[in-house]
Amino acid sequence: MSDRNISNIILVGFMGTGKTSVGICLAETLGMSFVDTDNLIEKDSGMIISDIFSKMGEDYFRDLESSIIERVSKLERQVIATGGGAVKREKNLQNLKSSGIIFCLHASPEVILQRTSGYDHRPLLQVDDPISKINEILKEREQFYAKADYRIDTSDLTVEQVVEKIQSIFMVANMIEIKNKINTLAEKYTRNLIEKIDQRMFEMESDDNSHYLIYNVLGITNGEGKLIDQFQNKGRFLYNYAGLFLEEAVTLCFEEAFSNVKRKVRIPNKYGSKPKTFEIDCLVNNEAFEIKWRDATTDGDHITKEHTRLKNIKESGYHPIRIMFYFPNRDQAIIIQETLKTIYTGIGGDYYSGIEAWSFIKMKTGIDLKRILEEIAENKLNR
Repeated sequence: MSDRNISNIILVGFMGTGKTSVGICLAETLGMSFVDTDNLIEKDSGMIISDIFSKMGEDYFRDLESSIIERVSKLERQVIATGGGAVKREKNLQNLKSSGIIFCLHASPEVILQRTSGYDHRPLLQVDDPISKINEILKEREQFYAKADYRIDTSDLTVEQVVEKIQSIFMVANMIEIKNKINTLAEKYTRNLIEKIDQRMFEMESDDNSHYLIYNVLGITNGEGKLIDQFQNKGRFLYNYAGLFLEEAVTLCFEEAFSNVKRKVRIPNKYGSKPKTFEIDCLVNNEAFEIKWRDATTDGDHITKEHTRLKNIKESGYHPIRIMFYFPNRDQAIIIQETLKTIYTGIGGDYYSGIEAWSFIKMKTGIDLKRILEEIAENKLNR
């Protein structure tokens, strides 16, 4: 599924298999929106489905259905329950597959009849022998239902049990998807880092090394001085690229979990002229995230600048949240961070660092980012 968008959960299957009841419960459990294509058809047409069938015919209904499916397939983070015959049209199946993971809910004919016996709005079952009709339709649609990604027999399961099964599959599929994205991102940063370091090492071969005299005075040999300079330059690049990579990886997690995510949003400075604007690393709805892999600054002016930035964020109607994954080791840097935490909480924002930062990302997005990074790191080091 790596080439597909899997942000949605699509429920297909025969009537009475639990698509609506499971869909509503599933959406609530996962914090997603629920969409029932039959309800949308009735809303758009102004007619109940049984009347559409009797007055306009099945073909007319299927055209309406295809139009609705094309529309909802463009949405994100939705649980979509479809009509029983929706997958009969290949176009519908293609749109649904491009939108998310398809689960076919199945049940025995006897269970289906029991569950639908009180319905008077199911036009296909208004016959003398409904069991035979159910078997006939199931046989006709089997080839289409078989194209779903997963199949779950709901005959002997409660709604909660079906939801648990789907949730487990969906979470694993999304973890694989986001892991692939983050791994691709890591490969990109690795290539760029190596290229930068190689270029700088080449440039350093022709550098003026007369400063080695001072190294020598302090007891450092020319060879040691060369290694120190090389590692200093490598460290500068590594520190920068590590921060950029982790910030983008976190943003990918937000984008996987939420549809309304904006990167690098600039807001005006209403409390001064320098700088003219402030940057928000990642904006998720009204939450403004500042993402730091680590911050070892000891500059006291940083506190003043950050306080002004936070006031502007609040003034813009956003909730400021700072996420810093690695807390500094030096006393002065620790004092700066503790002061920043006080400022964030004092202005009504949130501050997460260290273990709390990793836990917050997992709680907020449902993605265990630290585990993903540990697995990627282990694979790279064992190549």
